[in-house]
Amino acid sequence: MNSRFQVQYRLACPLSEAADVANQIAFEQSVCHQPHLVAPGFLKNEIAGRIEELTALDEHHSQVSISFLSETVGNEITQLMNVLYGNISLTKGIRVTDLQLSSDLKAHFTGPRFGITGIRERLGIPTGALMMADIGPLGRSTNELAELTYRFAEGGVDLIIDEHLITDQSWSPFRERVHACCKAVERANAKTGRKSCYVPNITSSMEEMMLRADWAARYGAGGLLVCPGLTGFESLHRLSQSRRPGLPIIVQPAFLGSFILSPNQGISVGLLFGTIFRMAGADCVMFPIPSERFSFEAADCKDVIDRCYAQDPFWKKTLPVVGGSIGENQLPQLKKEYGDDVIYLVGRQL
Repeated sequence: MNSRFQVQYRLACPLSEAADVANQIAFEQSVCHQPHLVAPGFLKNEIAGRIEELTALDEHHSQVSISFLSETVGNEITQLMNVLYGNISLTKGIRVTDLQLSSDLKAHFTGPRFGITGIRERLGIPTGALMMADIGPLGRSTNELAELTYRFAEGGVDLIIDEHLITDQSWSPFRERVHACCKAVERANAKTGRKSCYVPNITSSMEEMMLRADWAARYGAGGLLVCPGLTGFESLHRLSQSRRPGLPIIVQPAFLGSFILSPNQGISVGLLFGTIFRMAGADCVMFPIPSERFSFEAADCKDVIDRCYAQDPFWKKTLPVVGGSIGENQLPQLKKEYGDDVIYLVGRQL
């Protein structure tokens, strides 16, 4: 495999200083040595990152595209993230803004199993906006959560998810809650004729997540909620590729703020939520609208959606989930902004 993939970085320095910074990134993220310590030959010519393009963004910022040998990833998302932003995450003023994978890497990281079309088929809703609601808060008993699940499903909510803090607490153990909530949705669907579904939060260790995913499938859950900021990016890919449970995966963004909120550090919102999670197998990805509660920008939301929808011969499209305590009065305007191929996570006050 001699192909290369490209990573784009935004540098918080003028163009006059950018070449040195770019060179440090290229070598740190590949051979993990300073450039002058790497002898000419295979390491320097093939393994080391190559600066493909270097431009000025403004007086104080620059942009560089660096290519890396595809084989350095070893077909592992963990290693891909390491090459993207491993040691340089410890350096100020470097932000990852884009990623162009080689076709052989895209063929390995196969993206969502279901995507937008598959989720709509499961719900029996080929067109139009979809509705999601979460059950909670933390501290409610299994019976209370199951009753809330029933009321949401009876009222026409398409996907009912666990609040991300609800996992396997003593007042609502995981298996007990999943069984009760799946039964509640089943009763509601029998009454309404709809195909609403319950999606439990399986976030835990990798071993426990696979067990919970299997239990969820056995009990009749309609999907799996995962927080990859807590479980790691590879867990998402492994769940997506597993033959069982074979359920759609919804990504919840807890613990990811430190990756995305600094303009001169971390990973761009669109790249992480719209490209990397799609690559790793997310069928749906949640993100908040701009508000006092969450520090997102409108441009970030648009970038995520554009990347989720982008045509790609290797990957199905990921379904965006727009959330952040959305009230009923906000829905008409949000539909104008984001359209109908979106899930709207409504606030529990509804």
